[in-house]
Amino acid sequence: LAVYLLFSLFLLSFSVLSEKLLLWNSGLEGTLVTEIGNLFALEELRIANNPKFGGTFASEIGRLQNLLIFDVSDCGFHGSLPTEIGSMTSTRALVLKNSGVTGELPSEIGLMTSLTMLHLEENTLLSGAIPTELGQLTTIEELDMTGCNFG
Repeated sequence: LAVYLLFSLFLLSFSVLSEKLLLWNSGLEGTLVTEIGNLFALEELRIANNPKFGGTFASEIGRLQNLLIFDVSDCGFHGSLPTEIGSMTSTRALVLKNSGVTGELPSEIGLMTSLTMLHLEENTLLSGAIPTELGQLTTIEELDMTGCNFG
């Protein structure tokens, strides 16, 4: 509880200070708190290579509408992506490699029309049909779904 509270207070004070939160390979542990959605000015969120950090993907990430880069590769998340991810229409890079995403890819990902990079590889429990809405991502330059179980 103390760590959760401390991280929540950090995010609250951070929200007025910066446009980047760069914590890759930092030994971060715990879960992504819902207060992440309060970082409206955030343009870059990189917390990759923190295997003891994760939890579920909070629907509040959909409030990060100015986010350009979202990289949580090689983290310890579990569960499906929330449909609110479709609200992140400014996001250019969505990097979820080996992040623990499970279930089906939400069709709302097709609303992320600024995406140039989508990395889903090594999420072996990501399954179901590939949403036809991915065809709306006309700016995509890199798409990697290696190791996923789409049917």
